[in-house]
Amino acid sequence: MNRSTVLVFRIGFFAALAATTWLSLIPQAPQIGPSDKLDHALAYYTLYLITDFAFPAAGVVLKGASVFIYGVIIEFIQPYTGRFYEVADMAANGAGILLYLVSVPVLKRVPMIKHRWEPPRR
Repeated sequence: MNRSTVLVFRIGFFAALAATTWLSLIPQAPQIGPSDKLDHALAYYTLYLITDFAFPAAGVVLKGASVFIYGVIIEFIQPYTGRFYEVADMAANGAGILLYLVSVPVLKRVPMIKHRWEPPRR
């Protein structure tokens, strides 16, 4: 990926991180899907996807662990904002991260984004 594309994804990463933090800490977050846990999985799938595109050179374990630890930290902060700490939310966050990793072989075939996995041009 070229530098300008990475820059756009890094801006998107910080915007997604801010939105996820805000939605996770407001007293009553809107439910988008049929289940709170599905919302968590989809949010962390998306957050990991954006992280992967924003930091293509970083390792898979570093990115996955960072996104997961961020979710754990959010869960520990939630009781101070009128929300509840839930281990099931952390599990759903992890499921979203794993779902992204499993979906990468399919994503590599999508013409609009397959360049993410192509080696850099010199």
